[in-house]
Amino acid sequence: MVVDFLNTPAFADLGLRFYRLVGPNFHPISYAYALAFFTVVLFAVGRRWYAVLALPLLLIVGSKGALVFSVLAIGAAAVLLRWRGFAPLWLFAAALVLYMAAGIAAGIEAQDYHVIGFIGGLKGFVANPFGRGIGNLSLDMSTIDWSRSQHLGHTDVAVESAIGVLLYQMGICGVMLLGVFAWIAVKLWRWHLRSGDRLYATWCFALLAVMANGVFQEEAMFAPLALGIVTGLAGLLLGRASRTAATWPRGDRTSLQRTSGSPRRTAQTA
Repeated sequence: MVVDFLNTPAFADLGLRFYRLVGPNFHPISYAYALAFFTVVLFAVGRRWYAVLALPLLLIVGSKGALVFSVLAIGAAAVLLRWRGFAPLWLFAAALVLYMAAGIAAGIEAQDYHVIGFIGGLKGFVANPFGRGIGNLSLDMSTIDWSRSQHLGHTDVAVESAIGVLLYQMGICGVMLLGVFAWIAVKLWRWHLRSGDRLYATWCFALLAVMANGVFQEEAMFAPLALGIVTGLAGLLLGRASRTAATWPRGDRTSLQRTSGSPRRTAQTA
């Protein structure tokens, strides 16, 4: 498979074309997200050389979503952790809103099928907030008239957008599911404030970033090596936090449960 740089016609004039790396599972997007996953994790624990080595591979694979995921998570961890409290989290959330708004605006202008698929899902959600069930996962993509959809600015059904499909199929239950992921991210941030461990903060950013990518990619939330592996590590981190808290004196545990922005402390000092 030979593709233009970053798999987009926007760079076709550069003449940069690559044999797209598909990885051991023969799925380039999943391979790129696996590379991005380890890049963000190892950066958070101080092994920044891995990010330097993985960047050329991410560029050759050409997955814009995986590249944006790693840049957002690493950039936020490098810049925003200078402030305490919830200010960095709010700033990152605002940056994600700008990213999604800019991506949607650019996609509408370019008639990108990911964006028009998201808009189709959003229109379907507004028309039926209770959803249509997941049975339409077997939708025949070959029946979609892409020329007509690009002319209208939206598809008749949700396609090519994880969040668009989620809202179209599950309705308000899909909103609740997204809320659960956001709640997990906030829990990670709280544990960062309590322990001072930057891995909790970085993974809060990573979880929110991969959710934002779900607007533009179906693989961002459906592929096991994207949202699946990100939430897997989030679960491990919360489990480690729970075990750590269990070793603290009872008074410390009670005070941490009552306060959301308690001062930083480590297991050793506690």
